[in-house]
Amino acid sequence: MALNSSTVSAGDLATAQQYNDLRSDVVSTSSGHVHDGTLGIGSSKFALLVAGVPLDLQNTTDAASNEVMQLGGGNRGTPTDNDEAFIKFDLDDDLGAQTEFVRFTWKALDVTNTSKDSRPEFQYYTANTLRELVFPAITADDTVAVLTLAQTLANKTLTTPTISATGFANATHAHAATNSGGTLNASAIAAGTLTHERGGLEFDASAITTGGLLMGDSAGAMAILAYGSNGQVLTGTAGKPAWGAVGASSFEAAAEKLVEDATYTLFTMLGPFPWGTTVSDTNKLGYGQFWHMHETSSGTIGISTTIRGGWQLQVTADAHAAAISFGEATLQVSDDWTLVARVNYAESATEPGFHFGLGVQDPNTRGAGNFNNFIGFRLPGGGGNLVGVCDNAGTESTVDEGSRKTGAYTLRIEIRSGGTSVSFYVNNTIVGSAITTNIPSSSAMYASLHVAGNGSNTGTLHVGDVFAWKEV
Repeated sequence: MALNSSTVSAGDLATAQQYNDLRSDVVSTSSGHVHDGTLGIGSSKFALLVAGVPLDLQNTTDAASNEVMQLGGGNRGTPTDNDEAFIKFDLDDDLGAQTEFVRFTWKALDVTNTSKDSRPEFQYYTANTLRELVFPAITADDTVAVLTLAQTLANKTLTTPTISATGFANATHAHAATNSGGTLNASAIAAGTLTHERGGLEFDASAITTGGLLMGDSAGAMAILAYGSNGQVLTGTAGKPAWGAVGASSFEAAAEKLVEDATYTLFTMLGPFPWGTTVSDTNKLGYGQFWHMHETSSGTIGISTTIRGGWQLQVTADAHAAAISFGEATLQVSDDWTLVARVNYAESATEPGFHFGLGVQDPNTRGAGNFNNFIGFRLPGGGGNLVGVCDNAGTESTVDEGSRKTGAYTLRIEIRSGGTSVSFYVNNTIVGSAITTNIPSSSAMYASLHVAGNGSNTGTLHVGDVFAWKEV
């Protein structure tokens, strides 16, 4: 007899033909059975189409971990690394057709039986293109972390994309700590500041203007010093650079102040000799009548025959003098004077000589011989080299220029450190080293040029310029 699903009872036995008849009935009945009969027999694809839940699989074993299903992909004759199998998940599209929307893939990265590696992958569609979400490789049990603001970069790798439009040329940077990482090429970054910890200067260069300077504003911080105004110089204020008015430290300002500013005392002889060929010792000349002239019967003061517009001091006999002194006997060594004279000296023999500097003896009444209590240059009468001298009551410290200096040259004397150090210069070259001993401490000194005879020979000192100044 033929069997169908409605006539089969528990315990019934069936022949093979009867079993096939039964299977045909099951797969061909649409009501209450599992298939419509089109693809259910043989080795063809098995399709399950019913209303409601189409498949319910349970492993009823009482265990903490139950295997419910085994899915296999492929029956490869030669398994190969990166072989994969996948499950598709379909939905109806807008045309009513069943279409893949999501896919789950399992991939054999290494098919070696004793060292196999694998990886799960999810694929989903974006703009009708299948995109892939790949899990990272792990070497031990791990947990997918959710990064929050409390997370650190310790033991993590940050990979950034190459974004050429914004100037980032490097894509991968390993950050082992918050203050380290790979090289970042940010050549096209247009604005902002970079901290010094990251190699920057911490200032916005767009704020700098013409003439501005970059300076240290505080420890570890930079700032821009804007340009001051024309004529100002860079000085220091509160430990920082600052623009300010020209001070006396510059030569130009010093020269201007020496002539015009009451905070400086200046004695100067400039310009041509004003009267004929000689003057008497009663004349007082110059700014504020500072200049005093002195000559004897064998000494004259007149127009220089060597220096255009200069003065000429000349002696022709023993113990006679020609002198120019500037200022009264009130100059103090402690005021740190600077004295300069441009001269040209000639002599018929080595008997005459001259002094230039500060001394307590009145040069207008002084004859031949060395000055005591004196600071200045001396060309000794009767022979000897040009020397710088500090004489304190007859005890001297000297520096030797090395020759009996004749011809044209410039002499400069610098008294410094409150009158405790004196330096001598010839043509802007220091003679020896600064003298710090036997410096007289008088507060009543003359400043003068003095030529004296020491026999019957002629000595002539041509004077172009004389300056003496101090800051008060």
